[in-house]
Amino acid sequence: MSYNDYLKSPHWKNKKKDLALKRAKKCIICCQVNNLDVHHKTYKRIGSEDINKDLIYLCRRCHKAVHQFVKDNKLSIWQATERFIKLKKIKRPWEGLSVGQIKKRGIVIPMYLYGI
Repeated sequence: MSYNDYLKSPHWKNKKKDLALKRAKKCIICCQVNNLDVHHKTYKRIGSEDINKDLIYLCRRCHKAVHQFVKDNKLSIWQATERFIKLKKIKRPWEGLSVGQIKKRGIVIPMYLYGI
C-alpha cells in the first residue's frame, strides 16, 4: 500500500482519532488551532505508529516549513522535525506568570492561545 493510500485508510483515520484524544489539537510550534495536519516524525513505523513518539499536530504553514527544512538541511524527517521545533517554537512570555503579573507587564495573549 502506498503512503497516500494509507492516509485514506480506516486504520489511519482511527490513529488520528486516537491522537485527538491524547493531545491538544494545536500546532506544536505556533499553537495555531486551525488548518491542522497530523505530521509523521518518522516513516519507519507507518501502520504501527506510536502516538506518543511518532505523530504531532502541525498547522499547514509549519508542516510545509518542516518538510522544506528536511530538504534544505538534508536531514531525516525525525532530525528535521526535532531541530525545527527547537528553532521555531514561539516563546510565550506569560508562561509561569500569574494573571496579575501578566496584566502588570502588559502582555497580550493572542485569542487563539487562550486555554493552553
